[in-house]
Amino acid sequence: MKNKDLIYRSMRIAFIILLIIGLSPWHLYSQDKNDTDFGLFKDESTLDIKLAFDIGTFMKDRPEEEYLDAELTIYLSETDSIFEEIKVSARGNYRRRTCDFPPVMLNFKGAKTGYPDMDDLGKVKLVSHCMPGEDYETYVMREYLDYKFYNIITDYSFRVRLIHISYYDIKNRSLYADNKIAFMLEPVDLLEERFGEDEIEDIEITDKAVKNDIVLKLSTFEFLIANSDWSIPMAHNLKIFGDEDSLEDLIVVPYDFDYSGWVDTHYAYAREDLGLKDIRDRAFLGPCRSETEWREVLDYYLEMENKIIDMIKDFEYLSGYERNDLVRYVRSFYRLYRNDKIINIFMKACNQ
Repeated sequence: MKNKDLIYRSMRIAFIILLIIGLSPWHLYSQDKNDTDFGLFKDESTLDIKLAFDIGTFMKDRPEEEYLDAELTIYLSETDSIFEEIKVSARGNYRRRTCDFPPVMLNFKGAKTGYPDMDDLGKVKLVSHCMPGEDYETYVMREYLDYKFYNIITDYSFRVRLIHISYYDIKNRSLYADNKIAFMLEPVDLLEERFGEDEIEDIEITDKAVKNDIVLKLSTFEFLIANSDWSIPMAHNLKIFGDEDSLEDLIVVPYDFDYSGWVDTHYAYAREDLGLKDIRDRAFLGPCRSETEWREVLDYYLEMENKIIDMIKDFEYLSGYERNDLVRYVRSFYRLYRNDKIINIFMKACNQ
């Protein structure tokens, strides 16, 4: 009995010490599900992460259907972290075949961090370097800014979280790649919750089925970033949400911008069928709408000009040269607007 009392007193003392030094008992036990969210796609700060898995098998077999065991550590501070056992797989049809380091899918199923928004995540896309080298990290950061740009334009957009990630080989506990820049893409399940609509898959639609405000903002955005790698009828690089029975007032959300002039990857190619000679040339792929409707959305973009440029200037993870390049690229769009050339370009869709 005395031994049990001694153990109990020792546990109480340890518990009190943790509270005194400012550490939560969460280090010993998972948080209650009623506690606050982690804020994975709400917080703007950059996360530091370590991801350990069988990199040899991942690089050789590039498994898409089968998941590999992985260990994820999220560093909250110098003295605090979250450790979780998850699963990983390779993803992406084209990049899984061509990248030296294939894109990663994180599977949080069964996670018990104690944070509801993390434990309910499911699968999360990780956008990281495709090949070694500074250029590929620059591509990742420029694409991340594409998502942040569209967040400014509309809430009907994917949220993203920037991370610094170190990859370890779980077999021999060796470092594979240190402090790489990457970002996580908000899962579709979370978009469904935010929009109050289900995702619609494997269906053909027209632009008239999409909410007008959304299709106008989307088309202008894709034109500004010089992305011709998207299509509403084919649902290419778009996620669709809404009522599958009525197919009215649908929501479309764009993703995958590495073939845009904004990201400016060396492997992207200009679409000659659209008369483009350079990946940074712009082509309009939007619908036919009245001049009044287009002027309204362009005026809205004009109101966002300073926010977009400030976002670029304040992004410390890109070099000054890269930031200046993006600012000039954005301003080239607004010069077209101020010279009243964009209306003519957009209205050509009605004459085709």
